[in-house]
Amino acid sequence: MPLSAHIPEIGIILYPGSQAAAVLGMTDLLTYAEEHARGKRESDRHLLRVSHWEWQDEAGELVRVFDTVPGPEGNPSILAIPPGLGPPLPQEQAARYAQWLQGRHAQGTSLASICKGAFLLGETGLMAGRTVTTHWSYEEQLLSRFPEAKVDTDRLIIDDGDIITAGGVMAWIDLSLRLVDRFLGPTIMVETARTFLVDPPGREQSYYSAFARRRGHPEGPTLASGDRGQGDKPHRPGCPGRAGATDVDPALPEGNGVDDQRVHPAPSGRKGA
Repeated sequence: MPLSAHIPEIGIILYPGSQAAAVLGMTDLLTYAEEHARGKRESDRHLLRVSHWEWQDEAGELVRVFDTVPGPEGNPSILAIPPGLGPPLPQEQAARYAQWLQGRHAQGTSLASICKGAFLLGETGLMAGRTVTTHWSYEEQLLSRFPEAKVDTDRLIIDDGDIITAGGVMAWIDLSLRLVDRFLGPTIMVETARTFLVDPPGREQSYYSAFARRRGHPEGPTLASGDRGQGDKPHRPGCPGRAGATDVDPALPEGNGVDDQRVHPAPSGRKGA
């Protein structure tokens, strides 16, 4: 039996402007998680396959250009569209990707997008009637281009089973951990997060979008009016995604130096780093 038979496969789509840091970061995190899981089971059998897919004119479709477990073609379990640099792909350029993704989805492959990858996913028509997310600064643009979708940019990840959307250029970390949880289990996910010194999934975009630049405000990012504290002093949010958010030490002096940014961490129940 081929090594890659019946192994869940996570494919990452390469497209013009796709962020290399996200593609390689996802590959490294997922590959580490798979090797860690194999080590715990003391098994040489691969548990997860990670591949990259790129459009090739000769084939007239996307093909694998990288594969951690080369073997039979088949359909990936999930295809992830990473964030992109520059503007979202125009409709004309995205069409050939969208048609191919539609075909894979019809054959049982789940689809996921990160940040501006949602614009490519939207061209498949599969976001219609669903609640999806992207980076909060692209909410209006996404709604304008795909009015049948419901966009909730307060959330960082929306997992609809066969369609997963993640907001924010660094949300590839959160999506990758969600996929580790799905295919390798929660224990491997938590241990992978601990090794990479990142928080397990649970944070939301609303922690960050509160600092959105007000339209027409010439002085840069400000807090929304609903986030003002007593006496109209800006509220400084604590560590996102954790119970018992941190607060700035009230005894610290006012000022612009580093001391003004120190916080008391919320109790985590863990000793050491």
